[in-house]
Amino acid sequence: MKKISIALVSSAVLLAACGDRTPTPTAPQDPITQALVGKTLTSSGSKIQLQEFNKMVGTAGPNGNEIIDGAWEIRNGEFCRTLTSPAQLAGTECQDITIDGDTATIVGRNGPVTYIIADS
Repeated sequence: MKKISIALVSSAVLLAACGDRTPTPTAPQDPITQALVGKTLTSSGSKIQLQEFNKMVGTAGPNGNEIIDGAWEIRNGEFCRTLTSPAQLAGTECQDITIDGDTATIVGRNGPVTYIIADS
């Protein structure tokens, strides 16, 4: 009888350790994230895709010849981006953002830039 009890207890511990594998629902996205995720922002030579899971890729510069690679998120109502490329913009910066219809205005270190928001 003791062997059965130990086996049952071991099974219970194993099941408890595995936990519930049911996916938990994600928190609702804020309105700014909802407006931007899966979209492409374009403005005078820049074309930036804001993908799911905070991935950010695209091109920038007057000729669109600089590769943009990094991550993005909305934090405390600001557009925060962490770039690994281009080198001169590498790092994290949080910027004011305003969305009005199909435009987003982001105020960075060089002043405001207005982007057209389009489906990717």
